[in-house]
Amino acid sequence: ERIATAAGFRVGFPKGQWCCGLIAANAGDFSGGAGLCSSLVQTLGDSKGLIVTPSASCFGAVTIDAADWGASVPDGVSSRMRDSTRFALEILTRRPELVDPNGMSLKIAYHDSCQSLRQLGLKSEPRRLLELAGYDVVDIPDIANCCGFGGTFSVEWPHVAGRLAQWKLDAIAKTGCTVVASDNPGCLMHIEAAARSRHIDLRVAHVLELVAEHLA
Repeated sequence: ERIATAAGFRVGFPKGQWCCGLIAANAGDFSGGAGLCSSLVQTLGDSKGLIVTPSASCFGAVTIDAADWGASVPDGVSSRMRDSTRFALEILTRRPELVDPNGMSLKIAYHDSCQSLRQLGLKSEPRRLLELAGYDVVDIPDIANCCGFGGTFSVEWPHVAGRLAQWKLDAIAKTGCTVVASDNPGCLMHIEAAARSRHIDLRVAHVLELVAEHLA
């Protein structure tokens, strides 16, 4: 919200919105997922202007996956939807003065979520966004590996999910960074929980959170 407001957008939050339905669909309940998505789309359909989500998973679910569940997403909604990474990158590319060029530089390890990298093709974009905001981005050695969250996977296969999280933490440690960023709330939650349970001093932050902290 702070980034969009700084760029001159008027930000609203339709209070009737709820889950996009992805978790239900991941669990095999496609009709339930379609129902949740249809309800969300109806709520968002009453809005005006662009629809921006900070979750890569939600963006992919509504604009790509929902049709396979049986949900109908009108063009009037899907054409207005933007993933937050590309949206913020477009803003800073046009308006570089929005961030403080003299802000303290910080090394950030970047984790590619499965949906962002494989479904949406986001790889250079989040790194460029962080660089424009004044950060030094460091790649994690196992750049293409899942963190272990995987929606309901972490619930159905907790031991496997935990092992994947440990591998991800080990890889982050190799970067020497004390901050890791991503654009997917599920990944952030899973990595942060794993770090906390192991008493690892690691800040886990959304890309937008870090960009907002460097606004002029």
